[in-house]
Amino acid sequence: MIIKTFADKSTTIVSESNNSFSLNPILSLFYGQNFSRILIHFDLSYIRQFINDKTFPDVCKLKHVMKLWNCGNLDFRSFVSPCATIQQQTSQRAQSFDLILFKVPQYWDAGFGGYDSDLTNYMSSTLCGTNIFDKRVSCESASWFQRQSHVPWGEGVLGHYSHLIFKPEREYFRLDEENTNLEEINLIKLEQIYDKYGNQIYPIEEAFPFPGITKGIYTEDFLEDQYNRFKQKQSSVILRAQHFEYGNENLEIDISDVITDWLLRENEYHKLNFGFVVCFAPEYNKIMCDVPQCINFFGHNCSNFFEPYIESSYNETILDNRSDFHLDVPNRLYFYFSKAGRPTNLNWKKSERPVCTITGTLENGEEYKDVPEVFQAGKGIYFVETQLNSSDTAANRMYFDEWSNLSYHDCNSNKIINVSPITLEFTTKSAEELYSFSDNNPVPQKYSVSCHGINHNEKVRRDDGIRKLIFEFTIPFTHNQQALITDAKCLLYIKDGYNRTIDVWSEWQPIHRASNSNFIYFDCQSYLPNQYFLDVMTTSNGEVVRHSEILSFYIVNQTEGGHYV
Repeated sequence: MIIKTFADKSTTIVSESNNSFSLNPILSLFYGQNFSRILIHFDLSYIRQFINDKTFPDVCKLKHVMKLWNCGNLDFRSFVSPCATIQQQTSQRAQSFDLILFKVPQYWDAGFGGYDSDLTNYMSSTLCGTNIFDKRVSCESASWFQRQSHVPWGEGVLGHYSHLIFKPEREYFRLDEENTNLEEINLIKLEQIYDKYGNQIYPIEEAFPFPGITKGIYTEDFLEDQYNRFKQKQSSVILRAQHFEYGNENLEIDISDVITDWLLRENEYHKLNFGFVVCFAPEYNKIMCDVPQCINFFGHNCSNFFEPYIESSYNETILDNRSDFHLDVPNRLYFYFSKAGRPTNLNWKKSERPVCTITGTLENGEEYKDVPEVFQAGKGIYFVETQLNSSDTAANRMYFDEWSNLSYHDCNSNKIINVSPITLEFTTKSAEELYSFSDNNPVPQKYSVSCHGINHNEKVRRDDGIRKLIFEFTIPFTHNQQALITDAKCLLYIKDGYNRTIDVWSEWQPIHRASNSNFIYFDCQSYLPNQYFLDVMTTSNGEVVRHSEILSFYIVNQTEGGHYV
C-alpha cells in the first residue's frame, strides 16, 4: 500500500534578503546574481498511524521517496524561453547542474509570508470603511536571516553561533567562542544534545570544527566542505544529491534512512524533524552571469495535483501458498483475523503471540508436527513459513495448521478477549507442477482483468479510509475460470491532456495473492482530488502484457454542508 505525506509548509529564502515567500505557490531556486534555497517540511504523524496499528509492522521495510514536481514544460522549445523568479527577474532555465538535500537543524515558521519581492504588489483595499493592506510582500517568518519573526537562525543552539566538536565515542563537546581551551570544555552526553528550545545539535561522525548555524542556515564555505566530503563518501550534513541534465526533471530522492530513523525515535521525533533544505550545489552559487539561471518547483500552496509529498511504500508482498502448497520448496501459510469485518491485531507480547501448529500423517504412518515461528505481515495478517519434502510425504495429502493462543484487546470494554483455536487445512502438490517441460516453446497465458472494490467512474471521498481492491484474472474462452496470479503488478496514473500520462506511483506495485483472490489496499486520503486510472501488468512465459485502464475513478474532497473542504 502506498501512503503519501503532503508538505504542510514550504518557502523560499533568498540570499541577503529579509523577504518571506511562503504564500508563493512556486518554490524557486536560482543563481547568477544572488541565490536561493528551498525549505520544506512534512508532518509524519499520518504515516505513524499505520505503524502504530501494525498496518506496517516493520518500520525498516518502508521505503520513503520525496518528490517535488518541476514547473517547467516538457517541450524542448521552451528551454531558451525566458521565465521569472520570485524576485520578478527575467531568467533562463538552468541546465546540467546538481541539487543537494540536507536537514533543517532548527524549527522555523512559514507563516503568512508574501508572494514575491516586488514592492508594487502592495495592494490596498477598503473593508467596512477601513483601509487595509493585502500584503504581497512580507518580512515576517522564515527568511535568509531569521527562522521566526525576530528570531535569527542559530539563536537557541548553545548560544549564538557556537561551535561543536564530535568525538568518536559519541560524546559531544561544546566549544564557546569566548573559550577555546579544549581542556576546559564542558562534556555533553548524548541525551543532552538538545537545548531548552528543543533544537537539535547535529552529530558529525568524525572530529572536525562545526561552524554552527548562521544566516542562510549554513555558510557557503561550510556547505562546500560538506559537499566535498559527501562526494568522497565521508560523513556529511549533505544527505543526497540529484543531477539534472535538462532542467525539466522532477526532484525525486530516496530518504528512507532519514525517515526511518525519525520514526524509530518516536519520543525524540519533535526534536528531529524540522524539514529539509533543497538548494544548488555550493559551486553554482559562486557563478555570476547576466541572466539568472533558475529551476522552479510546485510548493504546498499550489492547490493542485502537484503538491510536494513523501511517498511511503511497504516492502511486503502477500503470497499465500495455502491453495498451491508444493513439496520440496518453502511455502507460506497466512492467517487473517478480523472482528465484524475489520482487520484486528492479535496480542503480540512475547508470551501472548499466536502459535501455529502444523500436523498431519507422513507416508510411513508417523505423525508429523511442526511449530514454525509466526510473523506479522500487516494489520490482522499473520503467516508462517514451512516446507514439506517429497521424501516424507506424497502429493494430494491433507495437512492441518492450528492457530492457538489467540487474544485481542477490545477497545469498548478495555479487556483482553480470548479466542478459541482455529484449525485450517491445506493440500500438498508435487514439486513438478511448478515446472513446465515441453519440446516446444510454451504459449503465454492470456487473461481478462477486472477490478472490484471501487466502481468504474465512482467519486471516492478522501475520508473513505482504506479500500480493498480485488482483481479477477479470467482465462479467455472458459466458463468464468479464474486464476491466481503470482507476479501481477499495477500502476496508478492521471492524464494531463489527451495523450500525456503522469504516474502517481513512482514504480509498479505488486498485487497480493491470497488463497482465494488477488488484491491490494488503497488509502484514499493519500490522493488529491483528480481523475485516476489504474493499469495492470501480467507476465506469462516471458511475455509482458499491460492491461490499460481497467479502472477509472475520481477522488473528491469530503463535504461539509454540501460544500467541499
